[in-house]
Amino acid sequence: MRILTYKRTHIGDPDRSGRFGIHDCMGNVRNWDFDAVIGIGGISNEPQSHGIAGRVTWVGRHPKKQLNPSGSGLLVTFESFILLDSKGPLVSDIAPNLARRMYEGRVRTLLDGYSIDEQADAEHVLKELLGSPMPLQGLKATDDSDLIEGKITCSNIRCGSRRRLAAKNSCRGAPMPKE
Repeated sequence: MRILTYKRTHIGDPDRSGRFGIHDCMGNVRNWDFDAVIGIGGISNEPQSHGIAGRVTWVGRHPKKQLNPSGSGLLVTFESFILLDSKGPLVSDIAPNLARRMYEGRVRTLLDGYSIDEQADAEHVLKELLGSPMPLQGLKATDDSDLIEGKITCSNIRCGSRRRLAAKNSCRGAPMPKE
C-alpha cells in the first residue's frame, strides 16, 4: 500500500467533508499516486498555534481524484476519511518510528522509501483510525437511509458503490463524508 504522509502547518484543508485540496494545500503532491494519506501536524510555531503540532490530524484511504477548477492540483476525496485536527493522537505515541523519520529527519512528505518499521507504523495508523480496509465478517448493514442522510457517524465505514456497512461498536464521532 502506498501511503503519503505529510506535515501540515494549518487546519482547514482537507475540510470536514474530506475534500483534500479545497484550499489548494499541497498543490501537485495531491496528483501523486497513493492509496492513503496521513496528515500530521508539524512542530513549528504555526502548527502549535492551531493545536496540531505532533498529532495525527487526518487520515484518508482509497482516494478519488478529480480536476480542481480553482487550484493547481487535483481535488481528492476518500472512501474512508476521518478529520481529527487537534484531537488526534500524538504521532510519537501511535507511530514512533514514523514520528522519528518525519520530525528528526526534517521530512516534509514521505511516499516511497519507508523502512519496514515506518511502513508498519503507517499501516497501523490507518487501521487504528479507519478500521480494517475490508468489511469485517459478521457486520450487519445498518439502515441505508441513516447512512445516506449522514446520521451514522463512524470511522469504520466501508462505502462502496453498491453497499454500505457500518460497525456500530467502533464509532469514533467522525462525520461521514458526503457523496
